[in-house]
Amino acid sequence: MNNRRKLIVALGAGALAVPLRSSAQPKIPTIGYLSVASVKPSPLLRILLAALGAKGYVVDRNLRIDDRTIADYRGLAEHAAGLVRAKADLIVTFGSTATLAASKVTKEIPIVMIAGIDPVHAGLAVSLSHPGGNVSGVVLFTTELAQKRTQLLRELVPNMKRIGVLSNPAAGDNALRLKETEAAARVLRLETRVVEARELAELDEAFAALARAKVDGVIILGNLSFHSNLARLAEIAARWRLPAIYNVAEFVEAGGLITYGVDFRDAVVKAATHVDRILKGARPGDLPIEQPTKFELLINGKTAKALGLKIPQSLLISADKVIE
Repeated sequence: MNNRRKLIVALGAGALAVPLRSSAQPKIPTIGYLSVASVKPSPLLRILLAALGAKGYVVDRNLRIDDRTIADYRGLAEHAAGLVRAKADLIVTFGSTATLAASKVTKEIPIVMIAGIDPVHAGLAVSLSHPGGNVSGVVLFTTELAQKRTQLLRELVPNMKRIGVLSNPAAGDNALRLKETEAAARVLRLETRVVEARELAELDEAFAALARAKVDGVIILGNLSFHSNLARLAEIAARWRLPAIYNVAEFVEAGGLITYGVDFRDAVVKAATHVDRILKGARPGDLPIEQPTKFELLINGKTAKALGLKIPQSLLISADKVIE
């Protein structure tokens, strides 16, 4: 083979090799997001994307989002299965029901949860420090939260004898929250009256039942269905003149009396760190499940006045915000 032919062969081989190397683009990971909310994208998904953005992730550049935010708990199982069929690289779940739905359909895809569930009791993790499976993230509920909410409502209504509990049995963490709340009420020697509401249409009758039971105040167990209707909850509680405590700041901002709960923004930012580490190769089973470290106490002074309640000085001092 003469030099000219050798040169042609070499150039031809190079022309074949270069496209193969340049076409091997890095795979863009897809994050599935599974939750219940009344708007899409949900405020919590926006916080998650902002937190991931601070770590260098940009949607449609080096990250894809498959947003499965839906309006009703009943569709979570179907959409969880849809994320598995779509071959999501990681699933972020907000809420215990969404977390349970995702965990039932995959043991391989990493799941980062932000939920009130007890993951060890639910069989999702061996321990908080070393989950061991495909689920990690942030848990939002502790026994201390139930105790604190009950105590705070008792401080606002000092002559309280009977306390109402509004629950949604469709929520995955409802049984745990109810158990801990009833235990906290027993410590304070309060009689409890539990009523259920699965949908918005059932809230009126639920509060009417609490009023008929002559409860002195209401603990609203946190769940995404109630979270999507905070203004309605606050309005109904005010109409029945029932002092009520919830777990998110927006309840007080919507006219509710008092809230004490986890700083959700902080929890979502923690979850974003888990997502980042898993996308970079960490195994979810090796990442400790985090517990809340930041809590918020908010009181609506206008609502307290309308209910004829005087806010104790101790609560005014410890509150993060009092709306006047």
